[in-house]
Amino acid sequence: FTEFIETQNYIVESLKRLGYETATINGSMNLDEKIRQKNRFRNDSQILVSTDAGGEGINLQFCHVVINYDLPWNPMQIEQRIGRVDRIGQEHDVFVSNFVIADTIEEYVREKIESKLSLVKEQFGEDKYSDILSTLDEDFKFDELFMDFISRRERKDNDMEDVSNEIYKRAVEILENDDMLVPFSDQNTKNPLEMEDIKKIADRVHSFINTFFKERNGSLNEYKDHKGLYYIENDFNTEQFPRHFGKVIFEQNMGMEVEDSTLFSFNHPFIRQTIQHSKNSGKCAIMNIYQKKFAGISGFLFIWNLTISNNFDMQHKFLLPIFITDDLTYNRRISEYLRDLDTYEISTTSNEAVPDIDKYYCVAETTVNTITESIFLEKEEQWNLKVDDEHQKMTRYYSQRGEAVKQITIDNIREGKLKEMKKEQLKKAVEMKKRKQLFPELACTQIARIVFK
Repeated sequence: FTEFIETQNYIVESLKRLGYETATINGSMNLDEKIRQKNRFRNDSQILVSTDAGGEGINLQFCHVVINYDLPWNPMQIEQRIGRVDRIGQEHDVFVSNFVIADTIEEYVREKIESKLSLVKEQFGEDKYSDILSTLDEDFKFDELFMDFISRRERKDNDMEDVSNEIYKRAVEILENDDMLVPFSDQNTKNPLEMEDIKKIADRVHSFINTFFKERNGSLNEYKDHKGLYYIENDFNTEQFPRHFGKVIFEQNMGMEVEDSTLFSFNHPFIRQTIQHSKNSGKCAIMNIYQKKFAGISGFLFIWNLTISNNFDMQHKFLLPIFITDDLTYNRRISEYLRDLDTYEISTTSNEAVPDIDKYYCVAETTVNTITESIFLEKEEQWNLKVDDEHQKMTRYYSQRGEAVKQITIDNIREGKLKEMKKEQLKKAVEMKKRKQLFPELACTQIARIVFK
């Protein structure tokens, strides 16, 4: 691993001169090219040279040696590199080598910090280490810490000792108070919310529509004689938003009770139009959330709906909340918190005009694309293994069946059966090839201003 494409090019050229076959992955490549390079590494090359940006979402548990040619100052990034290899499916011990320039202030600072972090890992276990790092980084900002000490003209041992002790002390507090972030490591990261909890998803759509029209002098109303059935009244009276929209449901099972009802889900055109309207008008609902540990933080929540399917017989859906702070930074911790937040914990206030909402949207879009790529690669790998296994079973089935048909002694019947079977097998193979191809679909389904109190 290296942080820079220029260094990557240098390493590749050096390895080629030594006779090694290499594959490369970096952030400038699209998803297809990354997959091709990964497969090249698995099947043909001896070494993969990857940048941090390029390696996100790429699972490499088929190899077991990691060399960090240059080290990020943030130890969490180093753990993420190792996590590409040391993950579920790894069958060997993973060996990690780190290159550090000897007798430098950087080596000294890294040694001090990592000695305390190693102590944390030994005392509290590998499984909690990644989670602790994620929280420590928010508290100490490792990048800034390194910069501060490296930029000093002279080495002050006491200062560095004090900081490293503070890091260890804070790690102990995190565990004692159960103040860990949602795990960031690949082995432990909580999967994005798969949309199996229909009631919770329905509540979110209901809450969004209710807020959208309430803040625009409209209303979402429940029919008095039918619980769970709604109608919308608003002042827009446009083609996209008619003055009256009746027989709206948010739970799929209601459709069996009410004929001609319209199910409002994340993919419904009406929902997408409300999102686009919010974005274009520069207005969105404000949500005050009372949570002490985030008090004083504000920003924008963008909820995205990701669907991965083969347009045939496989479909996975995910809800991806992306929280962008006022300083245009993605906050993973708050995003995970908001994903699991029940609607009763939120106090919604009035609508607000937001200047330059597009710039927040752009940051959210870039972030969600990276997350989507990671999810897609993992699902694709799992699905390919499943389909390949089915293909092998199918091949064995037709092979055994063919042997049985060959025992038929009447020539024209035997040849007819073999021809028919070959045609059937070819049809199944084409069908299986279509099933293997996955397609991601991503759509923003909600925008809200979040203010923590």
